[in-house]
Amino acid sequence: MAEEVEQIPPLDAATPTKFMLGMLGVYVLLIFSRVFEIGTAWGLATLRPMVIVTTVGMLAVVLSGAFARVLRTEIMVLLSSLTVWMLVCLPFSSWRSESLDQFLNQWLKSLVVFIVVVGLGLGMKGFRRAMFAMGWAAALSSALVLPSFLHGTEGNAIDDRLSGTGSLSNANEVAFHFLFGLPFVVWSIGQTDKKLTKIILMLVGILELAMVAKTVSREGLLIATILVFLTFFRLGFAGKVKLAIAVGILAAVGISMLSDAAIQRYITLFSSNVSGEAAASAMESSRTRKQKLQESVDLTVMHPIFGVGMGVFMPASVELAKQQGHKPDWQVSHNSYTQVSSELGFPGIALFLGVFASMFRQLFRVDRLAKAAGRKDMQTSAFCMFLSVVVLAVHFCFDSMAYLFY
Repeated sequence: MAEEVEQIPPLDAATPTKFMLGMLGVYVLLIFSRVFEIGTAWGLATLRPMVIVTTVGMLAVVLSGAFARVLRTEIMVLLSSLTVWMLVCLPFSSWRSESLDQFLNQWLKSLVVFIVVVGLGLGMKGFRRAMFAMGWAAALSSALVLPSFLHGTEGNAIDDRLSGTGSLSNANEVAFHFLFGLPFVVWSIGQTDKKLTKIILMLVGILELAMVAKTVSREGLLIATILVFLTFFRLGFAGKVKLAIAVGILAAVGISMLSDAAIQRYITLFSSNVSGEAAASAMESSRTRKQKLQESVDLTVMHPIFGVGMGVFMPASVELAKQQGHKPDWQVSHNSYTQVSSELGFPGIALFLGVFASMFRQLFRVDRLAKAAGRKDMQTSAFCMFLSVVVLAVHFCFDSMAYLFY
C-alpha cells in the first residue's frame, strides 16, 4: 500500500497561474449558482454573459497547455466516446433537426464545462478553489428560490410546493440542486478558518434544507434520507450522536413548517391509502412516471442500437402510445438512464454508465489511498464528492437531464 501511495503523482506538480485560479473560481461559481438567471426577472434574459466567461476559460485552458491533460483523463475518454456515438446515431434519428439541436445546444455545452473546469483545476490549489467555488455557488443559488420561500407559494394551493425561477422553477429541481450542492457547503464550512464565513455558510445550509422541505419533493426526502444514512455509517460514535440529534431537530422543525396538504404528499411515499387533493396529485404523478418508464424501456428494446435519436423520446413515446391504444402524453421519460437508452441505444447507455462507474471507482481509490497516507483532508474531500455523485445518480432515476452540465 505504501508503494502505491508513493506512485501517485503529487497534485502540486501542476501549478496553475493566478489567472487560471481566478477564472476557475468565477466559472464554477457562475455556472452552478445560476445567478445570471435572476436577470430574467429584470428583463435581461437576452444577455449571454456565460458565453463570454466560457470562451475566456476555454482559451485559458488551450493556451496554458492544459487541454492535453484533460484529454488524457479517463472520464474525458468516456465522454469523447459518447460524443462520437451521438454523432453516429444522428443520421438514424427519427427527428434529425431536434437531435442536432440537443447535441449542439445541450451536450457540447456540457462537454465544454468539463474541459474548462478540469483544465483550469490544476494541482491542489486548483482543486481547493473549485471545491470552495462549488460551496459558495450552492449557497448563492438559494437566491433563485428565496423570494418564493419568503412570500409563500401562492398559486399552488393544491400541495403548497416551493419552487424558484429560471431552471429552478420546478420543485423537484430545487430539492435536487440544493442537495447536490450541500456536501460542498459542508466541506467549505470545515475547511475555512474564518468564523464569520462558517456562520454564513451554516445558516445558508440550514435555510436550503428548509427550502428542500418546502418543495414537498418525495424524491428530495428519499435523497436526504440516503445522505443521512451514508454519513451516519461514515462517522464515529460521537459524530453519529450529533448527527442523530441534528436530524431530529431539523425533522421536527421541517414538519412544523409544512401544511396538511404537503404532509399528505410526503406520506404517499410510504402508503397509497391517503386521501386529499395533494395525495391524489402525487399518486397521479407516480402513475405517469411509471408509464413513461415503461415506454422508454419499450423504445429501448425496439431500437436497441441507435435509439430513436437525442431529444426525440417525447414524440416517439406519443407514437408508441397510439400504437398500443393508450392516451398520448407529451412528457419526458422522467429517467435519465432510460432517456439515454431509448435515445442512444445500448451502446449509449453503456458509455453513460461507464462515466458513473469511473467517478465512483476513482473516488473510492482516492479515499483508500488517502487513508493509507493519513490524509484526513483528502478522505473528507472524496467523501463529500461521493455524496454529490450519489445525489446525481439517484436524481437521474427521476428526471430527464442526461445531457445537462451536471
